[in-house]
Amino acid sequence: MTSNFLSLGKGHPNTSDLPYSALIDAVNQSHQPSTQSPLGEEHSFANSSPHLFHDEALQYGDDAGSLRFRKALFLLLEKQRPALRGYRESFVQRILQTNGASQGIDMICGTLASPGDVILVETPTYFYAKDIFEQRGLLPMQIPTNHDKGGSSSMDLHALEKRLENKEIQPRLLYTVPVCNNPMGFTLSKSDSGHLVLLARKYGFHIVADEVYFLLQFINNNNGVQEDESTESASLMDVEGALDVVISVNSFSKILGPGIRLGWIEAKPSIIDSLLQTSVIQSGGGLNPFSASIVSTFIESGKQAAHIQHLRREYQQRYNILTQALKTHLDAIPVHVSVALGESCSRTCFVPANGGYFVWLRFASTLKINAEELMEMAPSSHGVSALPGKRFLVGHAMDKSSAAIPSFIQESVRLCFAFLDEPDLETAVQRLALSLDSFRQRKNETRQ
Repeated sequence: MTSNFLSLGKGHPNTSDLPYSALIDAVNQSHQPSTQSPLGEEHSFANSSPHLFHDEALQYGDDAGSLRFRKALFLLLEKQRPALRGYRESFVQRILQTNGASQGIDMICGTLASPGDVILVETPTYFYAKDIFEQRGLLPMQIPTNHDKGGSSSMDLHALEKRLENKEIQPRLLYTVPVCNNPMGFTLSKSDSGHLVLLARKYGFHIVADEVYFLLQFINNNNGVQEDESTESASLMDVEGALDVVISVNSFSKILGPGIRLGWIEAKPSIIDSLLQTSVIQSGGGLNPFSASIVSTFIESGKQAAHIQHLRREYQQRYNILTQALKTHLDAIPVHVSVALGESCSRTCFVPANGGYFVWLRFASTLKINAEELMEMAPSSHGVSALPGKRFLVGHAMDKSSAAIPSFIQESVRLCFAFLDEPDLETAVQRLALSLDSFRQRKNETRQ
């Protein structure tokens, strides 16, 4: 095994991208008399307390979370979401402060669904969500997969609509990562987003939109970094009619640091009211008020927005390095998501991402690669790892005759470009290519 292990599988930020100094500076400056909050005088540390934090930071928090935090969140998001502009007061009524996206998903599943209810999921999808669904007694069911060249995602929305119309399924919830998808990297188009919202409204289910990457879309999608930072980000919440059926779950784990343990749910006020009745909030009050106070200061200082722009540029650069390495060392080609999900793939290929953390790589079907077996060998033989596609297979197929693992799952791996330093990204792909050669050689020797 090589001396330094390189992980393309770990979906974490690089330690160098965690803004320790900027966060400390923002907090230290918050008590200076000259500090003025963009949210108004009443929200300035200088005008409310001589201490580093508001008195509320160490007290039981308001049930929905700090009003200061929710207003600061509006300040951060309105620049990226034009639909929010001018609606600060209604926005803060739609926000519930959480300890992060996973806790938010768990709260939604425990409040809006009951054991035995069906929750629809993409194939492939974020694998840790499976544990939340199953621990809540829900039945994850796979949405039909998009195998043609239409659409923008892994979901065949027309096939789903037929199943709903025929009452073959009656879901309570649908879980999706619509922006910079985990694990495939795509972003749901406006037309597909609108179609999905219409289905939810017509057939009476709620969409749980896991949008932790929506602020991390690349500044320029043409394989070049462009210094135009006004690019607006997509959110399923901003589709017409979405407020009735969409519940957006988000987090500061990807845009600040996972250790901050802070996130939010955005939904219509009646859903927020239902979530506020959970025993955790009734007993302990609002979630994580101390971190919310720190993050509010970071947002008010303008440093959070600046850090997001840094991440967008940095991640695009790493994505470009990774995908170029895939082309060079694996002869991989970029393809539409539906091609990567086909029954077979004539070339090793990857799905272009427009942001986030991940690239979905599928080995050519002619190579007859079992990605799970490959990833069992690669760490010890070549000091590299990635996550095999099988990890992202969640729930049961609607067609009960489809018990076999699909080839597009069996032959694929998810690669993360956010975790490794730039020089290590190409080295990791080189190692992946070498491990692939070794794997095939061993298989050939076994057959002989």
